[in-house]
Amino acid sequence: MSNDPVVNQVSSLNDIVEIVSEYVPLKKAGRNLKACCPFHPEKTASFMVNPEKQIFHCFGCGVGGDVFSFLMKIENLNFPEALQKLADRVHVILPQKGRGKDSAQKSRKEQLYDICQSAAQYYRNNYKDSKIGKAARDYMSQRGFDTQVLDTYGVGFATESWQGLFDYLSKKGFSQDLLFKSGLINISKEGRAFDLFRKRVIFPIQNAQGRIIAFGGRALHNADMPKYLNSPETEVFQKRCELYGLYQAKKHVDPDKSQFLIVEGYLDLIRLIQSGFPNTVATLGTSLTSDHCRLLRRYVMEAVLVYDGDRAGESASIRGIDVFLEEGMNVKLLSFPLGMDPDDFLKQKGSEAFRELLKRAQDVFEFKLAHLLKRFNPNDSVGLVRITNDLLEMLLKVKHSVLIDRYLRRLSGFLGIEESSLRNEFLKLQSKTQGKNVFEEKPEVKKSSSTGASAFAHEWTLLSLVLKGGKFPDIIIKEVAPDDFKDKEARQIFNYVNNLTETGEPLKIGLNELLVRIESEKNKTLFSHLAFFDLSDEDCEKALKDCIVKIKNQNREEKMTELLSKMKQAEASGEEEKVLEYMKKYQDLVVKKKS
Repeated sequence: MSNDPVVNQVSSLNDIVEIVSEYVPLKKAGRNLKACCPFHPEKTASFMVNPEKQIFHCFGCGVGGDVFSFLMKIENLNFPEALQKLADRVHVILPQKGRGKDSAQKSRKEQLYDICQSAAQYYRNNYKDSKIGKAARDYMSQRGFDTQVLDTYGVGFATESWQGLFDYLSKKGFSQDLLFKSGLINISKEGRAFDLFRKRVIFPIQNAQGRIIAFGGRALHNADMPKYLNSPETEVFQKRCELYGLYQAKKHVDPDKSQFLIVEGYLDLIRLIQSGFPNTVATLGTSLTSDHCRLLRRYVMEAVLVYDGDRAGESASIRGIDVFLEEGMNVKLLSFPLGMDPDDFLKQKGSEAFRELLKRAQDVFEFKLAHLLKRFNPNDSVGLVRITNDLLEMLLKVKHSVLIDRYLRRLSGFLGIEESSLRNEFLKLQSKTQGKNVFEEKPEVKKSSSTGASAFAHEWTLLSLVLKGGKFPDIIIKEVAPDDFKDKEARQIFNYVNNLTETGEPLKIGLNELLVRIESEKNKTLFSHLAFFDLSDEDCEKALKDCIVKIKNQNREEKMTELLSKMKQAEASGEEEKVLEYMKKYQDLVVKKKS
């Protein structure tokens, strides 16, 4: 349980509204602020922030907590990392001290970050060296890339040396074991270390916070090796969760056109940046994933897939459609002439031509229909059924019933089929897969997975009533003892509150003061959920009575079970006096329970 005054200071100086607003747009909703939840897809905003209590809670997925909880979840950080980030934000210097298991974990991750940072410097030095980097600079120059853009993205060069990076990092004191875990150094069958990247232009990959976590490499002059090579996944790098260029692109989102362009490769991205499209990101040699979509949704409302104008690019776009639709995010698709990629198009046609092409980007319906018409003939029965079924299956992934209605009307007009027939087929297909009808206006039932599952919810409810102040803390402390709490963390919080009352001063304690002492995110979510509601004194008194009764009954049940066990043991050993003693205590508890 955290009882660190520095943690309290960092918490008090960081306004949760400012932090959350950096990731999702908040709107006023009475005394609270609301938004669509950044942690799960939803149509109706159920994510709430309370500025007064400095907490957040999503009434859709159940996640909640304080400013630390929010940052940990949205940035995938552990507590020490979130604490450091928030401390840096308000210019608080943290004392250098160990933090147990988290400290060891942070140390290992920090060292991996340090290795990546040092490797980026090594590759960058090579690229800038007048002799060593000449081949790489000539290659990028011949392809028409500007030095300024390449400098912004820290482009580097890996020489043909088998151990250049290994020697460089070893001299900096990094252990071999950690170098192998970084993925930048491999080991041969003979046990010899060697560099992963050789004879390649290097592209450092940054996470959303700007820390270098991995690298991509492009072979020079299509040498006898794979054209592109990426770092393997590590403790700080998971391809399915990262996008190249996001750290830079998020600074250039137009509020009036909340949109990212998504390309496939490093050079395509750099070409678009150089051509005046700074809101571009790239996938890292992998298909788009739901993690990518959730990451993008933090910053923009819409994505435009800008893939190569060939069969592979079209297939990748089709796969991307499904992912975006399932995550409830708007997506458009831009088609290039056959055989062209973004790099080719911009070099040959220029920025204005690309801008015009972008204006004509197709929505998912138009793109999928055009794709199907290339494969099937709508004038024969087999082709008509295939086109219809494929489009209806796509519509199953659309989250908004208004859009479904619109697409069904358009499909009806294009294919010359009665709209009612299409609706019937759609509803049949939907009933097989989802068992519900989107055209029926039914209230959306949201089930919280994290607020009702705790076996100790009554203990945390009791603790939340401490925040009510007035007579409630005194009653709780009088009626309940520390040992009555079965949840270890709840007992610690109760002890903290109990110790405060020993001063004789009126108890004044804030929600954040308690939240920073709760380490379990499950308990923190539960506690913030309970604290979100402003109950009347009458409701609080009822809740207080119910919780105290439940705690006392629970303790009596445990004691009665224990006494029954002791009676059996005493009977077995012939200790009649103890049997009578235990029986008397058991009967007393039965009487108290009935009363």
